[in-house]
Amino acid sequence: RAVIYDWLTKEGGAQGNPTVWIDTIVQETHQWPRHVHSYAKHAAEHLKENGGIMTTQGLNAVIKLGQEGRKQYYKQRVASFRGDQLQCLIKSMGEAVEGKLVKYKDFMFSLTDEYDKKEAQDLFDLFIRKGILEEYEGKYAISIPSMHAWLKEKYGRESIESVRETKVRPNPSEGF
Repeated sequence: RAVIYDWLTKEGGAQGNPTVWIDTIVQETHQWPRHVHSYAKHAAEHLKENGGIMTTQGLNAVIKLGQEGRKQYYKQRVASFRGDQLQCLIKSMGEAVEGKLVKYKDFMFSLTDEYDKKEAQDLFDLFIRKGILEEYEGKYAISIPSMHAWLKEKYGRESIESVRETKVRPNPSEGF
């Protein structure tokens, strides 16, 4: 709240009480530092361009810009992964809601539905290395709860058709 206040007043020259803007921006950022910076910067730029006057329309424009910036940030974070891998990530999280934890064995059980054991472990390790998954006391969660929601919306079962059904892997000696 203090960081957003400073951006609005010091950088943007906000006129009047910025509490409504701060409250709205705080809800959108999910208290994630990168999002706080993005939304507050857009807000300060808007206020500078409009003489520090805070309007509902201005706030709506700032929120829209911030939401687009947030999506771009998520896209950059997952750029190393294919869609089927991200779909499998969401499937592996099961019904876990944003910020909730999943046991390693449950996560890996789901990954091995799609990939052989080595591929599944390599993919899990890559999710960790890229900061998509984080460990909390021996369990795992998508590192940014709002990114979890975005991934679920974009790659969840309800949003896209399953690329493939759980399959029986051919034996490599059978010409695969």
